[in-house]
This record gives sequence, structure tokens and C-alpha cells, in this order.
Amino acid sequence: MLFHFILFLFTFPRPWQPFKVLGCPTHCGNIRVPYPFGIDTDCSLTKSYNFTCSNTSSDESPNLLLGNSSIRIYNISDSELRISTIVSYRCYNQNGFEDGSVSWTGLGRPEVFTFSEKNRFTVVGCDDYALVRGTNEDGFRSGCFGLCQKTHAPKEQCSGAAVVKYRYPKVYHFTILHLTP
Repeated sequence: MLFHFILFLFTFPRPWQPFKVLGCPTHCGNIRVPYPFGIDTDCSLTKSYNFTCSNTSSDESPNLLLGNSSIRIYNISDSELRISTIVSYRCYNQNGFEDGSVSWTGLGRPEVFTFSEKNRFTVVGCDDYALVRGTNEDGFRSGCFGLCQKTHAPKEQCSGAAVVKYRYPKVYHFTILHLTP
């Protein structure tokens, strides 16, 4: 009976040791990739937890990417991934014409990831607004408006005037519906 108990202690990993799949990489550059996430086939819990470690050049540190996407992961903790996304914008150029790029970020894995309440949706500028839509069933819609009188409009760019920040609620995905300068 004592022998079985000792064998049991040695066959199960200790709780303070991180679990890893043998033969699988645990780092991409200086970013540690803990299980259930993984790099390469059969190194993660499921395909939804798989990352790609991409070397763009021999001079740079490799980039950790979400699945096969171009979404770059900067840090992984027990409960969060820090990623970078594309900034959407619509402005007037020097000739007075609209110029911009409207994009959205979808993580594509609702069973694994949600947007954090730490994220902020920000609108900068006078008489600007942007709307977001949740893609879950509740029909969530919200947005930000930056409104100014012409006499109070800032003369220089990025003055800090007419900056509106909105905290995301927890929903699975967001899509930018409308962005207007």
C-alpha cells in the first residue's frame, strides 16, 4: 500500500511545475507559451489554442502570431494575451478630401478568447464618432462621439481635446460599424 502511494506522487506533475508537451517549443523569442497554448501541430490543447512563431528576418526576434493570422502576440499571462491590432481612422487630407482606413479585429475563436474589459475604444477629434457592434445574439451596439464647437476646436493635431474613451463590455467579438470625421 505504501509503494502505490509513493508511485502516485512521482507519476503526477507537481502543481507548481508548468505542464508541457514533450518535443514542443515552449518559447517564441522571449515570449513563453504555456500549455494549453502551443506552437506547431499537436502542441496545443486544440487547434483553437495554436500559435505560429514567425521569423521575418535573421536580425529580428521572431513574432508570435495568433493561429495563422497576422495578429501579433506581445505577452501571455495566466488569463490574458496582449496583442496589437490595426488602428482605424478617417481624416481629411491637406486637400480637404476624406482619407482613411477602416478595419476591425475579430479573434475568430469565441470558445477560447473574449475581449477584455481592460480594452478601450477611443475616438479622437471634433465632430467625430464611431460605432461598434457585438456579434453575439443580444444585438449589442455602442459608440463614442467627440463633439466640439468650432471656436473650441484644437488647432494642432493630437492636442488631447475631444478624446473620448469607452470601456468594452465582455462580448465575444466587435465590428466597427461606422467611422465618420
